[in-house]
Amino acid sequence: MPTSPSEGRFARLPNKWIYDDGLRAFSATARSRGVAGAALKVLIALLLKAENKSVASAGPGQGTASPTYSQLEDLTGLSKASISAAVKRLAERGLVTISQEGQGGRNRYHLRDYGADDTFGRMSVSRLFGGPNTERCRFLTELSVRNEADVNALKLYLLFCAVYDRKRQGALISYNTIWQMTGIVEGKIRRALSVLYEHGLVRVTTPEAAAIEGQNPPNLYKVLGI
Repeated sequence: MPTSPSEGRFARLPNKWIYDDGLRAFSATARSRGVAGAALKVLIALLLKAENKSVASAGPGQGTASPTYSQLEDLTGLSKASISAAVKRLAERGLVTISQEGQGGRNRYHLRDYGADDTFGRMSVSRLFGGPNTERCRFLTELSVRNEADVNALKLYLLFCAVYDRKRQGALISYNTIWQMTGIVEGKIRRALSVLYEHGLVRVTTPEAAAIEGQNPPNLYKVLGI
């Protein structure tokens, strides 16, 4: 599994829940995609803003973030109502727990599996924000939770970051494994990949060494910025 990223340039992505097929719970069907997509957007936003120190200098705030709803609106492009529903879904799935900073204070979101002994993938902060402005995440604000391919693209990005292999410099993964870990069927995987390509987040290659006689080899997905 991937190791922890260095501080600052990358955001940590606790990946145990993804290896446990947790992405399947965020369905992009017409009935579910609004809340599912909003929950994934808010999760990524919290990960981008979470305190991410080295193990030696980590304090009690490690793996937590305390943005206001207005800040989350700017980061994700979601309404306050959608953010509220997203936070509820993340809490129900056990991905965040919430405390308050003093009486009447803002929420502090504690991200699951962020300890020194946990495993992590990583996300490129600069690529996701698309520039120096760290108050608006271009990737999150440009994707629509009403669009199936956009919600599936959020799932694929999290998956590729979670299983990223530093030696191969990419995520070597087959369509069948993608389906097993996310619930996205093959034809819809292609459409979601197109969204990631268009946003300059992923590039795909088919490594010759991965070819198996009589079978289609898995693709190597280069997560750009990592």
